[in-house]
Amino acid sequence: MSSSFQTDINTRNPATDYKNGVEYRHEFAVGQHVGPFTLGMGGFYYRQFSDDDAPGLDTGNRARVVAAGPAISYFTPGMPAAWFHIYKEFGARNRTEGYTVALRVGHSF
Repeated sequence: MSSSFQTDINTRNPATDYKNGVEYRHEFAVGQHVGPFTLGMGGFYYRQFSDDDAPGLDTGNRARVVAAGPAISYFTPGMPAAWFHIYKEFGARNRTEGYTVALRVGHSF
């Protein structure tokens, strides 16, 4: 089982005079180890705490979405680790809704 919380505080883009609102993410996963693999479910909750700000932009532009789906990881000591997930997004507000598909590979030196 794993869980992480993140908050992003954005600054204004001087080229576009646009500032994204404060963003919050909670990522979570639960899995079962099977040899070098971990099989399970994961997902995230994303919510924007404050409005985006730009000239002419309506107030209340705060995004949010929840996603969940299958996840698999692979780890053998001395080898690169790999993580793969496909999350279905739902309950989206003020943003697109679809699938989040990711493959990550990491190696410690």
